[in-house]
Amino acid sequence: MITNIAGDLLTISHQIQKDRVYLVLVTGETFIKIKQTVATGSASISNLALGQRIVAVGDLGSNGEIIAKKIHVIPGKAIGVFKGQPVVTSRPTGAKSKVPTSSISAAATIGAIPTEVISPTGL
Repeated sequence: MITNIAGDLLTISHQIQKDRVYLVLVTGETFIKIKQTVATGSASISNLALGQRIVAVGDLGSNGEIIAKKIHVIPGKAIGVFKGQPVVTSRPTGAKSKVPTSSISAAATIGAIPTEVISPTGL
């Protein structure tokens, strides 16, 4: 997933094992495919955003970066993959979170089944 964009250099990390970090250099010859931009043609680096999951294919540069020939943005949110791990997103300062919080309430009797109440906050 994209964790940083600095000019033509992307920093990406494994979506679960965050210590796996790679640099991807985007050139004028890099073909970027995003499902939503198929009708309008090839996408550009300006269409990429933090938190997007991508596949980058290219050659290894002299500094260890991937010089991308092709980048494909993987559609979807991969909800089942993250299982409570935070996703990098760009959010304006002061924006309220729409992540639900949960609280557990249990009955006072022995053998009662606890219930989980999920209530969205900041909506």
